[in-house]
Amino acid sequence: MVVTWERPTNDGGSSIQGYVVEKRDKDGVRWTRCNKRTVSELRFRVTGLLENHSYEFRVSAENAAGVGTPSPATNYFKAVDPTFKPGPPNNPKVVDSTRSTVSLTWGKPIYDGGCDIQGYIVEACNGASDEWFMCTPPAKHEYTFRVCAINKVGVGEQADVPGKILLQEKLEAPDLDLDAEMRKMINIRSASTLRLFVPVRGRPAPEVKWSKADGEIKETAQIDNTGTYASLVIENVDRFDSGKYIVTAENANPIKISEKPQPPGKVSVVDVTNSTVTLTWEKPIHDGGSRISCYEVELAPKDSEAWSVCATIKGIETTVTNLMKGEEYQFRVVAVNEKGKSDPRQLVQSVVVKDLVIEPAVRPKVSTYHVQVGYDLKIEVPIAGHPKPTITWTKDGTALKQTTRVNVTDSAHHTTLTIKDATREDGGMYSINVANNLGSKDASIEVITLDKKCDSCLGQT
Repeated sequence: MVVTWERPTNDGGSSIQGYVVEKRDKDGVRWTRCNKRTVSELRFRVTGLLENHSYEFRVSAENAAGVGTPSPATNYFKAVDPTFKPGPPNNPKVVDSTRSTVSLTWGKPIYDGGCDIQGYIVEACNGASDEWFMCTPPAKHEYTFRVCAINKVGVGEQADVPGKILLQEKLEAPDLDLDAEMRKMINIRSASTLRLFVPVRGRPAPEVKWSKADGEIKETAQIDNTGTYASLVIENVDRFDSGKYIVTAENANPIKISEKPQPPGKVSVVDVTNSTVTLTWEKPIHDGGSRISCYEVELAPKDSEAWSVCATIKGIETTVTNLMKGEEYQFRVVAVNEKGKSDPRQLVQSVVVKDLVIEPAVRPKVSTYHVQVGYDLKIEVPIAGHPKPTITWTKDGTALKQTTRVNVTDSAHHTTLTIKDATREDGGMYSINVANNLGSKDASIEVITLDKKCDSCLGQT
């Protein structure tokens, strides 16, 4: 501690040569000298004090005649490290808000000023002004916030919470967190007790209702619904308590009951080469109450259970690459949503990785089409073949001339002739040739144009 004093008003007729500083422990009775040598200045740093002990001090002046009468003793002072105002709280942020409240969180100041933090002051500032005031604030305003720490020395520097906060109620759709076992059939002995417990989430707190699909829940059933869970207890169950029980949660938001999706639909092979397999599949019948985020395609060698993910895709078709030529693989597809993965849907047969070899084929549905002049005609013809065959249309023995009115489009499994605003000249014999390196196949279709409307003739025969 540093002790300071003023010169005496009377030096006793001789100049002051120095001063003697003394201390006394609050727990002791004796005064002890602090300075070994005479102090000539009006201040002295006292050392050798015991931490957390309280001391009082007095000072005596000394001249040629000797040491004078000591000054009155000071108040007691505790020997502790010097303290200062604390630093700003660490990382203040908003964690929640409603129409009338804001929840803030922050960390302790990195620097506490040398003593324990005793509390915090939270202040708010209306977005329309720069005036800060202590919380809690009224609603329907936009606010900025700041926090400062307090110790015994005083209020420290404030820390600003980033951004402006509009006080409004946060809405959260209701959600029932069904346990996996509750999604299955529950078997229970007669005369025992059935207990169903379902955690519930949602803001505002959802209203929860229990019902039975094929009848009424017995009057003796104990139903307990809160904002966080729903429970149903039926004692001494009998066969009349069997059935499907339904729990529904509803609040101001749309109902949301999420679970794992059902498996994807049928899985099919689109194409096979000596290193790839192209698969497609149907979407699940039910997505589990939340959007399908992706599909996982898994493969395993034939007669093996060593499944591994080979593709993750958002669509319903993918090509699996880098496969070993001649090897035989199993494939299956899993749907994924926010609640987890569905059961897998497996391809019915395993696939041998090799180039498909299929002779070309063309199979018109009918052999004759009728169209009235001025009307449109569309002829879709199934085709097959691998490698993909080339397709050639002719009319009356010459290559079909395509225009903006008459054109042909080809897909993997069909070739389609479209005639817009048919004329008499569009009638005739159309031939289709499909060919690949395995051979060639032909088919013919007759188109008959009609000058007048003939309800019994229009279309196809």
